[in-house]
Amino acid sequence: MSKLRLLAACGEPVQRAQFYQLQPQYHYGEVVGQVGVLRESWHYNFGSRRLLREVILENGKVVDIKTDTSHGF
Repeated sequence: MSKLRLLAACGEPVQRAQFYQLQPQYHYGEVVGQVGVLRESWHYNFGSRRLLREVILENGKVVDIKTDTSHGF
């Protein structure tokens, strides 16, 4: 899912963080260098009846969704 589709489906997050991370670049199974990846962490609070969610994006695409053990507020 893209960043724009996430915004359309879930709205603005209550908290955002972004940073660059270096990841290895492979060519035929061998590491040939590193490439910078923009990682973002978006936190959503969908109310007291739902668990808090953290959505991880890399270069504008959702790559992971983490569910917290506590409820929203």
